[in-house]
Order: sequence, then C-alpha cells, then structure tokens
Amino acid sequence: MKDSSTHPSDVLYQIALTQLPNIGPVKARRLLNLFGNAQEIFRHKPHQIAKISGYNADIFSKGCNEALRKAEAELEFIERHHVTVLVSGHHN
Repeated sequence: MKDSSTHPSDVLYQIALTQLPNIGPVKARRLLNLFGNAQEIFRHKPHQIAKISGYNADIFSKGCNEALRKAEAELEFIERHHVTVLVSGHHN
C-alpha cells in the first residue's frame, strides 16, 4: 500500500479507475497489469484501451471523462479534509 505521499496525480488516476462503470477490482487489476499504472490507462484513447484489454470500448468512451471529474471532486475533498489516502501499489 502507498499513502497520500504518492504524487497527487497518481492518486487522482487511481481514484478515477475506481469510478469507471463496470470496472471492479479484478478488471482494474488487469488494466493496471496491462498498462503499468492508472495514469497510463487514461492517456490512451477508449478504442486503444478496449483493443489492449478486450473490454468493451463503451466503458471507456462514456466513462473516462466522468470518472476523472468524480475523482477530481473526491481529491478536492480529501485535500480539504486532510484525509490519508491508501492506494494499492502496482507490483510487476
């Protein structure tokens, strides 16, 4: 586990990954294994993510922007209330 000393953008993308529709912990872990980190997932276009992962492109085309928006709001709350964030570290 990593704490909130992790770079804020890393935490933002980790949170956004949890906000994608139909992406639970198993699919999220698979995406992290395929792309290396959460930020890298969001750098790709939805059809690229779908091609690499085998998941439906609609999940990403409809969900990425909304997931990032929700994550930004969550991160603002976290910072405003001095919440410690624990995120799963990625290990190859």
